[in-house]
Amino acid sequence: MIKNLIFDIGMVLVDFRFRDYMRDLHMQPEQIEQVASHMIYNPLWEEFDRGTKDFAWVLQQMKHQHPDEAMLYDIFWKDPADVCRSYPKSRQWLETYRKQGYRIYLLSNYPRDLFCCHWKSSFSFTDLVDGKVISYEIGHIKPEPEMYETLCKRYQLVPQECLFVDDREINVQAAQKLGFHAFVVHSQDQAIQQMQQYLQTIHGAGEIENKNVK
Repeated sequence: MIKNLIFDIGMVLVDFRFRDYMRDLHMQPEQIEQVASHMIYNPLWEEFDRGTKDFAWVLQQMKHQHPDEAMLYDIFWKDPADVCRSYPKSRQWLETYRKQGYRIYLLSNYPRDLFCCHWKSSFSFTDLVDGKVISYEIGHIKPEPEMYETLCKRYQLVPQECLFVDDREINVQAAQKLGFHAFVVHSQDQAIQQMQQYLQTIHGAGEIENKNVK
């Protein structure tokens, strides 16, 4: 029986809207794609998530790689509060399952500075969360098993009693190898529908109607 629902954050509960955010900062299309390619998708971004190296040092390494873009990186990080926004349905989605008795947990790769900012100002669902493990706290990132193992140890969870959802296949596969029920999120509407169907299949959670989350 599934007792616990575990959610990734970015692109599951919140929109990592970095391109829209940069447009709001009046960056040109070619600048947006440069920053996306050379900073957001830079393998060094994982060091932001891991949190074991100083943030300023990691950013400086990125600037060394593309010095002509350094000013754009500084503009991006000046006030990134609005780079993430909760999806409109996120709160109701979690609230629906809390009312059914499920426990709600977060398991996410997230840089320290961004997470602290967004937890306070951008997330609509913080009061519905029973627990969380964020990558920078423990120096590991998904799909490393330490992420999943820390969550289970911290909150005494049994993997077979957990359903985990994430937007990356590699993270879902890692969870499944450890015994979690899990599926990939392609869109929030798909995830809402699939979670309801999954729970109904597992143990007849038919009382959770899709109409509860609109």
